[in-house]
Amino acid sequence: MSCGARTEVGNLRARSAQGQEDSGVNMLIEVDAGQSVEDTGVSLIDANVADAFVPVEPDTRCIKACDNRMEKDETCFSDDYDSCIRFCDEIATWRKSTQDAFYFCVNDDPLCFQTITQCILTAAFPNPVPIIAKFVGTGFESFEGKRVFAMFDPGRTDAPSETVVTNGQHELIWEIDSNVGSLTKTIFYYVDVDGDGRCDPGTDRTQYGSMEYTGTIETHSFYGTRVLQDSPSSASMICRGFN
Repeated sequence: MSCGARTEVGNLRARSAQGQEDSGVNMLIEVDAGQSVEDTGVSLIDANVADAFVPVEPDTRCIKACDNRMEKDETCFSDDYDSCIRFCDEIATWRKSTQDAFYFCVNDDPLCFQTITQCILTAAFPNPVPIIAKFVGTGFESFEGKRVFAMFDPGRTDAPSETVVTNGQHELIWEIDSNVGSLTKTIFYYVDVDGDGRCDPGTDRTQYGSMEYTGTIETHSFYGTRVLQDSPSSASMICRGFN
């Protein structure tokens, strides 16, 4: 069959040997050349769904904005240019307020003190938004079965979480509302060695960690991991946050 040949689906009549209605797998396809070939079994519905997921072309207005900014301001914008162009593949799917934030950042923000990603997130989402954050601690074999208490973004969000050390590691998960303008979040956590549910600088094992932004522009998440340190971290300061 030649490329671009128009096809028409025909012979959709039921023709089962048992007199039942045909499933549609046995239909014929008539081509311009006058030949008939047996259908591969891909339904018309499947074909329509496939057509609906044709990749969106990059937004030309977006690309022009990135190029214009690069021509005028290579010094501060050079590190952001690739991200700017990449966003042009996604911008058509963003809500209007997020698109406006993008054009504000490209056209008006200096971008010398923050990345374009951080600028868009800050401008589009000035208030806390739903996020998912996950932190994994490893090397905790000596604290197997002990409870771990944690605080996300201390001094700002202060969201608590707790878990149990299992197979030498712990996983802390938050599903909360938080600001996303900062692409790095700090957590405080401690192993409750004596099991009293309080943070004791002289007894419990205190640690801190950080999580990096791993989300998209409109879907927000953070992730981090850290191996247990040889000595407690800032025990008194961390415990004050919990007690």
